[in-house]
Amino acid sequence: MQKSFNHKLFFIFICMILLSCTARDKGMKSRKADNFIGNRKKIVLDLNDKVDDIALYITKNDSLIKLLNEKNLEYESLIVFLNDKIEAVDQKITYVDSINSNISYTLDSFQDEVQTISTSYNEISQITFNDTIDKKNPINDEEFKNIYIESLAFYQNAEWEKSLEGFQYLLSTGNTNMLLDNCQYWLGETYFKMKQYHKAIDEFNKVFLYLDSNKRDDSLYKLAKCYMLLGDEIKANESLINLVERYPNSEYVKKAKQILN
Repeated sequence: MQKSFNHKLFFIFICMILLSCTARDKGMKSRKADNFIGNRKKIVLDLNDKVDDIALYITKNDSLIKLLNEKNLEYESLIVFLNDKIEAVDQKITYVDSINSNISYTLDSFQDEVQTISTSYNEISQITFNDTIDKKNPINDEEFKNIYIESLAFYQNAEWEKSLEGFQYLLSTGNTNMLLDNCQYWLGETYFKMKQYHKAIDEFNKVFLYLDSNKRDDSLYKLAKCYMLLGDEIKANESLINLVERYPNSEYVKKAKQILN
């Protein structure tokens, strides 16, 4: 009887131990579950904070990108504006260069004109007071001299046709007068004034047939001017180089070098 009672007590004791262990395990599991849930909540909260930070960063970046895009548009507009200004300045520079070139050419032409007229007057003066022309001509010296002076006067007065007629007549007489090369040169000058540059070139080239002519350097310079006006730069340069090399003391050398440079 006593043994049976002891066995029951032992059984009850074992059950209580088991129940205690089970309760303790449940408590531990419950605490673990609570800890796990707490950790998950913390992770979720942390992730939410991170997401909020990223969203704020993206918003700031979007604002910055928008600002940069606006600035970029402003800079592009400024670049276009500056390019337009630069193009306008380039056009003005080109225009000014063109005007300067025209002024320079006009001034050179005017100087040539003055020099040519001055030469014609000097020739008239020399002929008027110089009667040493050889008397071997089909027309007498006085007639030749008078027609020559008259033709130069027509040239000075811009009566080109009459000037041509006079010089052509003198050249057609078959005369061996010392002024024939001058007649040939002034014939080229007259065509030059009439802007008949091809005919002027033909007449200036004939000056070189007179071996002792003092108009060769003049003719080379005028040939260069004719070729320049016709747009033939190569032949113009050839004439100028020929002038500089063959007649280094000519009054036209300085101008020739300026044009070549």
